[in-house]
Amino acid sequence: MASFQKKSLFFHSLSFIFIVPSIAQTCNSYTFPNHITYAACNNLPTLESSLHWNYHPSTRTVDVAFKKSNAGDSSWIAWAINPTSKGMVGSQAFVAFRKSDGSFRAYTSPITSYATLLQEGQLSFPVHSVSGTYANGSMLIFASLRLPENTTVVNHVWQEGLVSDDGTLKAHAMAGSNLQSFGTLDFVSGKVEETGSKVNSKRTTLRNVRTNSSVLLVVLYFLFVTFRPKNDHRNRIFWNIFHYAIGYSTIVLSILNIFKGFDILHAHMMWKKIYLGIIISLAVIALMLQIWWCKKRFNSKESDDTNQEIPLV
Repeated sequence: MASFQKKSLFFHSLSFIFIVPSIAQTCNSYTFPNHITYAACNNLPTLESSLHWNYHPSTRTVDVAFKKSNAGDSSWIAWAINPTSKGMVGSQAFVAFRKSDGSFRAYTSPITSYATLLQEGQLSFPVHSVSGTYANGSMLIFASLRLPENTTVVNHVWQEGLVSDDGTLKAHAMAGSNLQSFGTLDFVSGKVEETGSKVNSKRTTLRNVRTNSSVLLVVLYFLFVTFRPKNDHRNRIFWNIFHYAIGYSTIVLSILNIFKGFDILHAHMMWKKIYLGIIISLAVIALMLQIWWCKKRFNSKESDDTNQEIPLV
């Protein structure tokens, strides 16, 4: 019995030795149609994609192959480097798509806004070549680019979407994996950090904080309403102070919560400015109404005092 257990353990260990490398090296097992080999690769965590590259330090040139498995018959793919920030806006993209007639096209596209149609244009860094192909259900983009000086770690983004019948590239989905497909990449060490999972973690944390804060405010509001003293009670002034403090704290927390969401999603500064403008406008309106209400209340009180001073005949 002991001999059988030792043999079983040996074969399990042996199978583990062979199985683990095959799982870890999935991207290396792919054979490209042009028979080019790449020294480094990484299985990206979303959209069934992988990235392969050769880095040439002497010329700061990178040969890149982006692969999207199980691509649709009429769809587009993109891989991009963002030299200025994380996220979509500012990305320098390599785009490829397959039309309904089966033809294939690859080109470069600088992304300047969220409303981009992925128009063709020059990128902010030198591009020596770009091409693409469709093979065995996979879409591939090949590119050779030159990195800026003293730059080997970059922010990168990848996406997929559908192509309309007239050849227009439709916007990608705004949920799930399509909002998690970005991260950082070190072309020298091969280290890849996918921040999409970090965003999910931050979203969960933010959601928990928001939920707990909401519950706390509801409980405090219930207590204040339940134990509210009458208007002529000597402690009514303290209740009023707490009442206003809770109200304004709720407003401030709500505003900060929105800005925190912008930071987590790496939203463009434009959206922060628009939201800030809306908040300032509402604050000005609220201040004007407060002044009008106080003035009306003061005039009403002054009128009551005047009426009380009229002598009786």
